Amino acid sequence: MKLLFTLISLMILSQCIAQHQTCGFADDIKKMGLSESDLLKFCTNSEIDSIYNHNLGYRDEITIPLVFHVFNFSGDPDKVGISEIYNQVDKLNEAFAGSNYDLNRVPEEFRHLAGTSNIRFCIGSRNINGKIEKGIIFKETEIPNFGDELLEFDIRRRKIKHSASGGSDQWDSDKYINVWVGDLAYVKGTSTFPGILPELKDEEGIVLDPDELKFTIKGKTLIHELGHYFSLLHIWGNKDNECEEDDGVGDTPQQVNPYFGCPLGRHFSCGSSDMYMNYMDYTDENCSLMFTSEQIARIEKSILQYRPQLLGSDNLCFSADTSDNFIQDFDVYQNNDHIVLLTEKPNHKKLNFSVFNMSGKKVYDSVINPGQNSYHIEKKFFSSGIYIFYLRSDKLYDFRKLAIFDF
Repeated sequence: MKLLFTLISLMILSQCIAQHQTCGFADDIKKMGLSESDLLKFCTNSEIDSIYNHNLGYRDEITIPLVFHVFNFSGDPDKVGISEIYNQVDKLNEAFAGSNYDLNRVPEEFRHLAGTSNIRFCIGSRNINGKIEKGIIFKETEIPNFGDELLEFDIRRRKIKHSASGGSDQWDSDKYINVWVGDLAYVKGTSTFPGILPELKDEEGIVLDPDELKFTIKGKTLIHELGHYFSLLHIWGNKDNECEEDDGVGDTPQQVNPYFGCPLGRHFSCGSSDMYMNYMDYTDENCSLMFTSEQIARIEKSILQYRPQLLGSDNLCFSADTSDNFIQDFDVYQNNDHIVLLTEKPNHKKLNFSVFNMSGKKVYDSVINPGQNSYHIEKKFFSSGIYIFYLRSDKLYDFRKLAIFDF
C-alpha cells in the first residue's frame, strides 16, 4: 500500500510539474521580484486603460517586423529552417486577424466575443553599412537547453540574448519584436512584459523552444507569448484554485485553473462557462482558437502606451523578392480526382516536395523532375482537411496551403 501511495504521489507530482511548465512567464516575473498580481494592478490601473479610450481600428493595417534569432543544437537532424519561420508568421497573422480556419470551432456562446485586429507581422530587415540584413539569424550551439542559460551576474538576463555570452544581441526593441529560439528544458516559451523594468530593455522579447516551430503547424505558443508581450495575462488570472482575481479583461470570464489538452463540451468554474479555447489558456494548439475583442483592445492600447515606435516600423519589413530564395510561379490546386502542383516554367533542377497535415505529420513525399511543369497526386491519398505543400531545391523553397475536400 505504501508503494502504491508513493507511485500515485509521484504521478500526481509529475503531472503538476508538466502542467505548470507550459509557459515560463510567471517564473520569469518572479525572478524580477514581481507577481502576476502586481502586473494585474499595473496594467489595469495605469495609463494603459485611463488615457487611451480608443484602439487602432482607425488604421487600415499595422505591420510589425519580427526578428528570429535561431539557435539549432549541433548534431540535431531536425533543425528549424526558413520555412518554419515563414509558416509561423502566417499563423500569427491569421490569429490576430481572426481569420484562422478553425475559428468556427469556438463554442457558440463565445463566438460573438472573438476579436479581430489590424495588426500584421512581417520578417524585419535593417541596413548595415549599405547592406540589407534579413531578420532571421541562424546559429548553432553545443550547450544543452541554451534558452534557459542565465548570466552569472544577473539571473534576470539570459545568455541567448547577448552575443558576448554566445547568444545574439537584440535588434532595437522599439522597432522590432525579437524572438530567440533555443532549447528550453521545462517550458514551451516565455515573454517579457512591457514597461515594468526599463533597466532590462535589452532583454525585451520572447524565447521559444525550437519544437514549437519544428513540430507544430499552427504556431499557438508564439501567439500566446505575444499576448504577454502586449500586456495580456493568463486567462485564469494570477492564482490557481481561486476565483478572487482574473486577467483584468472584461469579456473573458473568471476561471479557477488553466486547462490542458483538448477539452470537449462546456466546462464551468467561478459561476460561469470557462473560455478554455482562448489563446491565453494552456490548451493544446488544436484547441487554442481566439483572442476576445477586449483582449485585442488591450493589446492595441499596450502598443500605444509602451511600444508606439512599432507603429512606424512597417518600412523595416524584408521584401521577399527573387533574391529571397523563393521558388517562383508555384501553385497547387485540386480538381475532381487529383491534386495538381503546377510551375509556370519548367524547372532546371529536381524539386523535392512534402505534404503535411495540420497536426504537422508528413503524409506525402515525392519529387518534380527537371523539365516537368506539373505533378498530379490522386485525391484518394488524402482525407478532407487542410494541408501544407512544401517545395524545396537547394536553397530555394516555397509552401502553399490547400483545403482538400470531396466534391
